[in-house]
Amino acid sequence: MRPYTGLLRPFTPHDDNSNLVCYENHSGLVLCHRIATDAGPPGGDTMWDALLWIYLVNATLLITHEIDSAYWREWELFRLPGGIAGFLAMHLPLVFLILWGAVLTAQQSSGGLFLSGVLGLSGIAAFALHITFILRGRTEFRTLASLLLLCATLVVSIIQCALVAYAASS
Repeated sequence: MRPYTGLLRPFTPHDDNSNLVCYENHSGLVLCHRIATDAGPPGGDTMWDALLWIYLVNATLLITHEIDSAYWREWELFRLPGGIAGFLAMHLPLVFLILWGAVLTAQQSSGGLFLSGVLGLSGIAAFALHITFILRGRTEFRTLASLLLLCATLVVSIIQCALVAYAASS
């Protein structure tokens, strides 16, 4: 039998977790991922899969909204100090937290459930705040693209909050 010369060789984990597929690289690093199972029980992995996908969609919408916010100079709308530098500095930990929440959600942890709820509520709050400013006569965020982002964020955020509530009660 020839020695394995590829980048990764199959690896069998020590526990009997049949839905894990693992590979080991030449330096001994083991990478594992879950394989999809057929229909699982209600509230099982399928619920967590849905929660992860809705998290990723909402994170994408909110981060894209924040790019739009830089165009509209949102720091002036909210009277935030520091101009664009302060706005960007404020977003570094926020984007990290959003990405960390995706990792925790993928790990099906209670922290992921918590941050998923926070992200959903943030999307609802973003919609409510910006629509309030628009209704008060502000000119920012009135383009079709900005309005579609805000509306999509609201819809996805409501779905995300409902999924979080369902997962928390399971």
